[in-house]
Amino acid sequence: MHARSLKGADTSVEKEPYFAVLWSRWKIWKLEALEEIFNSDFIVKRPKRIVPDRLYDFGLGGHLTRYEILVKGDSLHAFLSPIRAVLFQKKPQTFTSDDVKLFQKISNLYPHKRWLPFLPEIERNVKWRLQKGH
Repeated sequence: MHARSLKGADTSVEKEPYFAVLWSRWKIWKLEALEEIFNSDFIVKRPKRIVPDRLYDFGLGGHLTRYEILVKGDSLHAFLSPIRAVLFQKKPQTFTSDDVKLFQKISNLYPHKRWLPFLPEIERNVKWRLQKGH
């Protein structure tokens, strides 16, 4: 798994907040392991407690996306579930060095833009928001 390259990154601030969904595809992460990975450098929270539902969780695969943690950088935040990462900003802002570090860590764990290889690619031409000099 390779981190995404920052070469040729757009250093201008976008008009819309950053949003992306990344997938681990075949690797299923445990939330406790994700908390350990991100806890030392970022704010990590469990935003909601969900009562387990056997039918939904295992019969319908809900356990793979239903349980998640929230990881916060400076302006970049992410909901991480066992197979999916939803990255977002609340307001359009240039990525700080902490945001870049968060994005790189997440993209190493969730390297795919599509859930399955044969599905069409949804995210196209997403521009980076980097501070000058990073």
